[in-house]
Amino acid sequence: MKIILFCGAFDMVHNAHIAMAKQAMKLVNADKLIFLPSNFKFFKAINKNDNLEYEKTKLTPGHHRIAMLKIATKNLVNIEVSDYELKQINKSYTINTIEHFKQIYGSEHEYYFIMGSDNLERFKQWKDWERILKEVKIICFKRGDVCVKKSCPQKSCECESFNFFEHEILLVNDFNYNISSTEIKKRHNLTSGIDPAVLDYINEHGLYALWLLEKHLISYDNFNNLEKKVARINHCRRVAQMCVDLMNVYDKKLIDQAYCAGIYHDILKCLDEQESVAYFNEHKSELNIGDDFISWRILHSYLGAHLLQTQYGFKNQLILNAIRRHTRPFDFIKDYSELTTLDKILYCADKLEPNRREEIDQINIDYYRKLVFEDLDKAFIEVYQYQQRQRK
Repeated sequence: MKIILFCGAFDMVHNAHIAMAKQAMKLVNADKLIFLPSNFKFFKAINKNDNLEYEKTKLTPGHHRIAMLKIATKNLVNIEVSDYELKQINKSYTINTIEHFKQIYGSEHEYYFIMGSDNLERFKQWKDWERILKEVKIICFKRGDVCVKKSCPQKSCECESFNFFEHEILLVNDFNYNISSTEIKKRHNLTSGIDPAVLDYINEHGLYALWLLEKHLISYDNFNNLEKKVARINHCRRVAQMCVDLMNVYDKKLIDQAYCAGIYHDILKCLDEQESVAYFNEHKSELNIGDDFISWRILHSYLGAHLLQTQYGFKNQLILNAIRRHTRPFDFIKDYSELTTLDKILYCADKLEPNRREEIDQINIDYYRKLVFEDLDKAFIEVYQYQQRQRK
């Protein structure tokens, strides 16, 4: 039996990963391929002094990466997803993973290991790299047009293998997917390069949200300084956490949706009056709100939900409606009973998150921060009534 081990962060899994798996299996006529998301980022520099950058580049929790991999591979034959490396308490090294699967399936089989040519260049930095070469055959996917052996003219390498410390490395040259997880996150172009069902999972759980918030809250020049721009993102993070904490009390099944609504609720808060009204006028027929809105300052809730749905493929109406209603919760409904638990939680979390202040944002704020965990309806009504009085 021929078994291929495919290790990596897979954060997020994209079409190139799936194409690599298929091509590797075809190359060696493999019987089985196993995806193994890692529990640690090797050779990746993380700036812990920049909180936003640190949070952006942290590994997505393993259960989400496993779920996305299972979605992306659900129709593929003889391809499995393993959480072996995720379960390891310490860093999971390749040599340990190889030994583990040889114990499971037996050492008499042929084992292969997929890597990119960038990793091959620093392979001697890997733990027990010489043992790895003895235990498995390497399938190397070239990145770019540079010959791994440094012997072919640039952009014309057709090498199929080469000798690496007396071990044959199989080379894949005709791989035309120029995709990386990081580039997808930077552009937040999630509608191409990944499985549509994976996109739905990402949106449903608010994954990679900080990349999208940064794109819309920091790329504009409305704010005077970067500090204020980052403060808006941090407000979204605090609201998201409070939404999660509240939903943990009221409906644990909706915790992910609570996070998603909280993290994205102010995605277009950066728009000034001219930009907000221009967006409104351009999409008026889709927004389904009249010209008699109270103030341009409340438009960001409707515009943000519209952006998420039309540009980024969000489908969950529970999340989208909560975002739409977080400035005017009674719009588009006939009576209070139509408000969802998420609507009320997001509204309260936005007004009561830890950095809100009594003298500016909400009277008796500490009282309501406690009450909202005990009686959501009472807290919502009283906070809403106070906010309405303040607007008059």
